[in-house]
Amino acid sequence: MKPEIESTKLFKSFISAKAYKKGFIRKIEVGEIGLAQSCDYFLIRYFHVKEKYRNKGVGKELLNTIIEELQTENYSYIEVVPNSDPYEGESYIDNEKLYSIYQHLGFEFVDENADPKAYNNKMRLKRKQ
Repeated sequence: MKPEIESTKLFKSFISAKAYKKGFIRKIEVGEIGLAQSCDYFLIRYFHVKEKYRNKGVGKELLNTIIEELQTENYSYIEVVPNSDPYEGESYIDNEKLYSIYQHLGFEFVDENADPKAYNNKMRLKRKQ
């Protein structure tokens, strides 16, 4: 499923994107991401995909849309402290799986000795030159 992606830049310090699938009458939200600028990097404030649409490339499409939108911005990396923040009524993702998802998207642990079972490990995606 290739989602329809809509991105929004609010000021220069916040950017977000939502993924939709076409419903019979209206668009149905299937994922969203939001980043805030902090000095020379962007911090992912939220990033989630509905369970039914996970493992179908929706998260990757959202992240790629954001990276494309940030091409004109001056930043060094995108940072995240992964946490499971599912849509209402959906199940949480355990830490190891969550870190694995971010690693698949190109993020690396800030601390190379990070415990993948622990909470609050920072991860970064360096800006591609």
